[in-house]
Amino acid sequence: MLCYHRVLPIEHKNRYSLPDLVVTPQAFEQHCLLLRRHYEVLPLYAAVGASSEVGRRCRPIAAITFDDGYQDNFKYAVPILDRLGIQATFFVITDLIGTARVPWYDRLACTVSALAPGGDASAITDVCRTMGPPDPSCPSDVNPESIVRFAKFLPPEKRVELVQRISCLANNVGDFSTNDLIMDWSQLTAMSK
Repeated sequence: MLCYHRVLPIEHKNRYSLPDLVVTPQAFEQHCLLLRRHYEVLPLYAAVGASSEVGRRCRPIAAITFDDGYQDNFKYAVPILDRLGIQATFFVITDLIGTARVPWYDRLACTVSALAPGGDASAITDVCRTMGPPDPSCPSDVNPESIVRFAKFLPPEKRVELVQRISCLANNVGDFSTNDLIMDWSQLTAMSK
């Protein structure tokens, strides 16, 4: 099973706060071509159902999934999947469908990216340290990946507080494009067809 998050052109990937979660459309197409050549690519539900038949199938099974349901999935990945005749499974953040809100981790990563180079890394570390009793997992290296990783292990109410407090450290963070939003219902309907 291959899990993707974002599919963006290189210029968008280079501006994204969590670039390790991004593949370019060209790379994604190459992955799909390789999978189609060597595997039977099935939607996740079918791949799980077929897992008991692995020894009786001619080719190994693969499944492609996408977490979160970003609009870039619809804009860049779906046309490639359609052209190559491959189905994928999309796990979409339902609370964000069709809204102008971005996932908490994007907001946090974007803020950390904007603050850390400017010398506000100590303020970010200070906020992390106040999230409860002394926590050995509190990151000493302030970068988007480490702060998001730290936040994932906080209780939900503490995570919300962390995102709000770190966001307050920046004046004008939130330069998100349409690609950074979650798909809307019309896109999800078109994709499911």
